[in-house]
Amino acid sequence: MNAIVLLVLTLFAATCPFCVAVDDSAGCATVVGRLRSVEDIKRIEVLHDAYQDRVKGTKELLSIMNDASNSLSLRCSAIYLLGLWRLDRGIPELSKNIALKVPATKDKTYMLWGGYPVVHTLIMIGSPAVPAMLALIRGSADIETRRLATTVIRYVEGPEVAQILLQNASEKETDPEKKERLKGALQFVENGDVGSRLPAQWK
Repeated sequence: MNAIVLLVLTLFAATCPFCVAVDDSAGCATVVGRLRSVEDIKRIEVLHDAYQDRVKGTKELLSIMNDASNSLSLRCSAIYLLGLWRLDRGIPELSKNIALKVPATKDKTYMLWGGYPVVHTLIMIGSPAVPAMLALIRGSADIETRRLATTVIRYVEGPEVAQILLQNASEKETDPEKKERLKGALQFVENGDVGSRLPAQWK
């Protein structure tokens, strides 16, 4: 495994109680152990601490992603963890970075996220990302950004449901320009013009 990725995984295993990437016992077992060992009246404190760790981990990973002085590998590793742990509080910031592109390399880490790591992560987060993707399609003048947002919807919901969502959104949209963008996204799905931006295992 790439040394930078391993470093990031190890660092956040200590702060994310839901971590399963490095060692299942590193995070989850600690929380479970505390739940078993405390009195009932104290158990809410354990849950509160787990929630706060999740919030803190999200903020720290987003900070790494947004710091352009970090290496691309480190930023992508942080993005990957946001998806691995389904940290949906990061969706607004992830949406802003959806077009972040990674050149193809022989590095094994590239296989984790493909050419567009944010797209991959939003797909891992799943349904909570869909409303933000619809908003991005409506609001972006950039066709590639809209195509990437459509890719997320298609792989989260499946092609049939994605077409229904986009069709309904288009029919309800009153702004002519936004309506055309939604219709264009629908055509992306109908024509199969999504997926080339994903790791091979998603295709």
